[in-house]
Amino acid sequence: MVNFFNLSLTELVSYLESKGHKSFRARQLWKWVYQKSILNIDEMSDLSKDFKLKLPEYFSWHLPKILKHWLSKDGTLKFLLSTDDGLQFESVLIPSRGRLTICVSSEVGCNLACDFCFTGKQKLKRRLVTSEIVGQVFLLRQFLFARPEILYDLLKLTGQKLFVDAPGQPKNQKIWLEQNKSNNPDFLKDIVQWQANLHAHAPTNNIVFMGMGEPLDNEDNVFKSILILKEQLGFNYSGKKITLSTAGLVDKIPLVAKSGVRLAVSLNASNDKIRSSIMPINKKWNIEALLNSCSEYVKKTGELVTFEYVLLKGITDSVESADQLYSLTKRVPCKINLIPFNPHPGSSYKTPSQSSIDKFHQRLYKKGAQVLLRRKMGSDIYAACGQLTSLNNQME
Repeated sequence: MVNFFNLSLTELVSYLESKGHKSFRARQLWKWVYQKSILNIDEMSDLSKDFKLKLPEYFSWHLPKILKHWLSKDGTLKFLLSTDDGLQFESVLIPSRGRLTICVSSEVGCNLACDFCFTGKQKLKRRLVTSEIVGQVFLLRQFLFARPEILYDLLKLTGQKLFVDAPGQPKNQKIWLEQNKSNNPDFLKDIVQWQANLHAHAPTNNIVFMGMGEPLDNEDNVFKSILILKEQLGFNYSGKKITLSTAGLVDKIPLVAKSGVRLAVSLNASNDKIRSSIMPINKKWNIEALLNSCSEYVKKTGELVTFEYVLLKGITDSVESADQLYSLTKRVPCKINLIPFNPHPGSSYKTPSQSSIDKFHQRLYKKGAQVLLRRKMGSDIYAACGQLTSLNNQME
């Protein structure tokens, strides 16, 4: 018996063929699970009775469990999940203009020990397996359908306009959701059901591997998960809608190019001395090696690299650091995301003043950098960049 959620579609086809079944059965089963979120075998109406009877012998359907969730004042949702062996980790739903992003974790804890990161303060407990990574996407999307009032509010925050079949109206008559909000639960239920039929799941249109752990330290499970997320018969995420963020495992960055997803690099300093003091990985692969690898990624994919830069008061936020950062990154087609430090329990680092943040931002902008100041999302529930943990005591 195997866990269904650990299999790619190719592996599922091979597995069922080894049991004497035709390949189309694998595709049917895949669609029921990943397109329709149906795990009840009795509801899989186009499967033969004999095939259904065999499925409990072939598969387990283990997914993580959602233990708790928290809703930020800005609409961010943080989830605490548990694995079968009792380990805990976090995932986040982030609304922003035009999109709803799922931030997934790849490990419980982290080996890299970045000094400013709350996850980095924990030792690595275990790498998540494929079912636990894919399961985050599956479960968070299911959650939205079970809570249509939350889904509706998130859609408003993202500014997405959805056409719906209005209850009681002819089948193809569309009306704007925003013009027809009702406190009637049946109305919201019908809206969600329509959206489910059209898109298979809630309109989560971006995936970022920016949660707990270093994705490239768990490459086998992460890249199989990406394969499952991109499968057209299932979730059908475009590679352009999936971003993998790394602290700089230079030897594995070519795998990101091969996978067809976008690359983000946690740079966070403009020279090796500072970067090595806050990110031990820099002692193995320095900035020069990292930038060379990023240049190769751009050559192979034609995509920009995103450099993430955490602004730490008195350490990485000076105008001189901005000048150095521009000089470093101008050789790589890129955009720069500036992230003001998000405080967490026990940290000695501070967030720069708004004036310092603005000066840093403007310095890069005036030099011609493609630079974005990341909006702080979810910090009141410890869901922002660098705040995720498996300790689950910062919210108590």
